[in-house]
Amino acid sequence: MSIIRRIGYLFSLALLFSLILACQGTAEIAETRQAAVIALTPIQGSVDEGRKVYSVYCIRCHGKNMESAGTTTYDLRLFPVDQKNRFMQSVRKGKGSMPPWESVLQDDELENLWAYVMSAKRSP
Repeated sequence: MSIIRRIGYLFSLALLFSLILACQGTAEIAETRQAAVIALTPIQGSVDEGRKVYSVYCIRCHGKNMESAGTTTYDLRLFPVDQKNRFMQSVRKGKGSMPPWESVLQDDELENLWAYVMSAKRSP
């Protein structure tokens, strides 16, 4: 292999290695950002009260402690912390096979439910 080809090969490896490191850094930055969002997101509801609401209305489909497989129902542990309005709208109006709950749940119950769902992200 000529010296020019070797330099080109080494340069390509260095570039690939740099890209891999950059991607890992991006993942770490994204995790840090999500942790900051979680820490700064105000939770108005009560986690304990939300757990009660969840156990009455949600557990059948979303699983105990939100541990659903996510195949037919959404895995709530993965719900984005910065999308509270989407969560509230989905619960109120229903989505996919999930029925609407706006005639069943009061606003404070929804706030408590949100607090409970977000508590899964706050736990180590």
